[in-house]
Amino acid sequence: MLVCVVGINLCFGWWSVKQERAITQPYFIAESTFATSMAAIAAASHDARRAAALATAKLNAPPGKPHAIYLSTVYGISLTQTLAGAIVSAMLLGVNSLLQRFMRRRQPQPDLQGSLTANAPTAQDQHQHTELDRRDVLEMLAMGFSNIFGTSLGYAAMRRLSYPVALTAKMGKMLPVMLVGFLWYRTRYPATKVASCLLITGGVIAFFLLEERITSTANPPSVAAGGGSSSSTGPSTKGGKSSSSSSFLGMVLLLLNLFMDGFTNSTQDILVKRHRWSGMSLMMRTNLVSVLCALWLLFLLEFGEQPWHWLTSFSHCAVALAIRIPFMSDSALGRALGAWLGHTEAVLAATATVPFHDLSHFLSFLAHCPEARHDVLLMSLLSALGQLFIFHTISVFGTLALTAMTLLRKGGSVILSIVVHGHAVQSVQWASLGAVFIGVLLEGYINIQEASRRQVQTAMKGIGAGSHEQHAQERGALYDVAAAASSSSSRKAASVSVTQTPECASDPAEAAATALAGVQALRSIAVPASPPLRAKKTQ
Repeated sequence: MLVCVVGINLCFGWWSVKQERAITQPYFIAESTFATSMAAIAAASHDARRAAALATAKLNAPPGKPHAIYLSTVYGISLTQTLAGAIVSAMLLGVNSLLQRFMRRRQPQPDLQGSLTANAPTAQDQHQHTELDRRDVLEMLAMGFSNIFGTSLGYAAMRRLSYPVALTAKMGKMLPVMLVGFLWYRTRYPATKVASCLLITGGVIAFFLLEERITSTANPPSVAAGGGSSSSTGPSTKGGKSSSSSSFLGMVLLLLNLFMDGFTNSTQDILVKRHRWSGMSLMMRTNLVSVLCALWLLFLLEFGEQPWHWLTSFSHCAVALAIRIPFMSDSALGRALGAWLGHTEAVLAATATVPFHDLSHFLSFLAHCPEARHDVLLMSLLSALGQLFIFHTISVFGTLALTAMTLLRKGGSVILSIVVHGHAVQSVQWASLGAVFIGVLLEGYINIQEASRRQVQTAMKGIGAGSHEQHAQERGALYDVAAAASSSSSRKAASVSVTQTPECASDPAEAAATALAGVQALRSIAVPASPPLRAKKTQ
């Protein structure tokens, strides 16, 4: 138990610190490396929005590395984390399978009937190895895309919000999970769970609004224009309207991230109930599908820029030629096409923010920045190891222990971020965090009650199955006794009919009738007779 507690908190605590470092803080690159690498191209559009922050960061640049660049990619980080999770879970599944085969060979060989019974697959194994149908494949693909897009949206939100706000909002994952479960899968939730969800959501909203008020007070537009900084937890170089709009966009992205996570978790629950996958198997399948979806998306962004420009140019020329036709220019369709043509430049400007060549930029950034490469690889490894500790906790200690560890991890990550990176939190924000923690504790208490109820139901089902098997054995023994009595009576009747006189020929028939009555009595004991027809109608 202590190893699991330390492993989960160490892995995910260290992972959260490295995640905040990689997402919210710039890396420094040398002049020669910056000029010859694709990192400058990747940073051109992204870092222009944070020129003041970069100017402040360059003042603290180490010698020989004057260029400060943010890790612009988000799909690359998602790819590395899901790939690490898929590899580690597949390796452990293979090792587990080999250990089971080895232990099976070391066990003493039973008799033929026992070996057939032992080697026969159980109902759960047969259900677990059921082939996937089209609906399962579509749901798994949707789960993979929602996992990738949700992670990417979360990273994009962290660039526009302070990390404590993002972590606190992550605790409100119950709201999208319950909304997706209710609207999509028609799942009903008890009132206590709804109350805990509302308490967490209210605390998160209060923490965010207080953060915005403190940030706007500490960073007026004049200070932001002068490049000043503040100790607030919010973005220190954005003031006024730009800071509010950026924070609002970050909150919208974070809400979309939570809804994506809710859809992923709800789909995982449906697939586990349908196929009874183990935790390790679910981890491997989720990460493997996510890797395939991330690779497809990255290759589409890598090679789709030129076809996209060809498509937009062709559509622009086709619309321009179409509205020049006399009967088309005066029609409603022609006017609509003309209005669309007038907004083409805005559409092209919006598509400029699409992260084309994201994979090549990400690989080039890691190749020319050893610190970023170390952080990304360490994040991927810590995420995979943390998931393994979670699975081991579920398989050995159950979901009750995991719920308590998760509560400790969520609160510890927020406090660790505040302490390590020096975020300033006001007293009213601590009160909002207290409301969130109370809601999380209530959620954990509800989950513990539900898990205890499921364990009791599973135990009762096991007892019922054992008693049913015992009754079946007793009925089989009674049938054997009845058959033995019937055969012995028949043999006795045959011997009597041979040796006795015809006057005594009625004795074997009487013995057979007695044996038949005994068989019927035994059968009535083993299998109770059904009620008569009139009694059934009355019932």
